[in-house]
Amino acid sequence: MSITLHSRKFSAGLYAIQLIVLVLLALLCMTQVAIAGSGKTKGDSAHNQVHTYGKWTVNCNQAQTKKGSIQHCSMYQERVEVKAHKRVLLLAFQRFRRKVEISVVGPFGVLLNQGVAISVDVKKTIKHLDFLTCMADGCLATGSMTNRDIRLLTKGGTAKVSFHTLNGSVISFDVPMAGFKTAWKHLPVEHAETRAVKTR
Repeated sequence: MSITLHSRKFSAGLYAIQLIVLVLLALLCMTQVAIAGSGKTKGDSAHNQVHTYGKWTVNCNQAQTKKGSIQHCSMYQERVEVKAHKRVLLLAFQRFRRKVEISVVGPFGVLLNQGVAISVDVKKTIKHLDFLTCMADGCLATGSMTNRDIRLLTKGGTAKVSFHTLNGSVISFDVPMAGFKTAWKHLPVEHAETRAVKTR
């Protein structure tokens, strides 16, 4: 019984990670098209809904499964080097029934074993994330956020995302929090974790 329960928890956690990666890959492809084009992202009313609140965007995609249509949503902000038409940072959130997942896609050339540090309004770090993998568009770090973390972000003016480089220095990106509170209210809750446990 103990082994079965642990297996279910592990499977649910692995499913959640796979879901995060898949959603981020879709998000990266979509925003890459916007970067290469006009810089604006529009949603397909049938399968993709995109809404902007201040500096934040809420993106929802419809995925077809054997049980019908499932909606996957994320809330994100990205930083782009305008001259190079290159993304240097993507900060995204997903809401599940029991937790909130945060994902950061950072640039190449950072020390993976140092992870990612996130602070608000130049105060102490509120969250440290470990890198999960590197993809074609950058390196992905993931973690969970507490209600306290979200409250700090909601009340904050600017978040700072920091990485350690190979030469020992630290590079940081400022992320304006304008619109975060409103976007958060419009970010739907995913129910994928519960389904993953029940199907086993």
